[in-house]
Amino acid sequence: MTPNARIYVSALWERFLPHLGTEKINVTDIPDEGMEIPITDSFSVTAVPAHFLHSPGNFHYCDKKARVYFSGDVGAAVFPPGK
Repeated sequence: MTPNARIYVSALWERFLPHLGTEKINVTDIPDEGMEIPITDSFSVTAVPAHFLHSPGNFHYCDKKARVYFSGDVGAAVFPPGK
């Protein structure tokens, strides 16, 4: 359905993708230190390493333009009492 799709995945986990039938899909490894992922010519999302907060090879994503941080931690925040 999307022959030009590109998958960005941790270099640690990239070796498992062929088991999912992805041998014909463009794959880009995200290095441990993270990287900028281009979405368009003028927009990118930052892959932020979160290896020590979650499982090895985990990344959070940051849209610096919109100032949005995608952590995957919905409902996991700790708030002071009464907040």
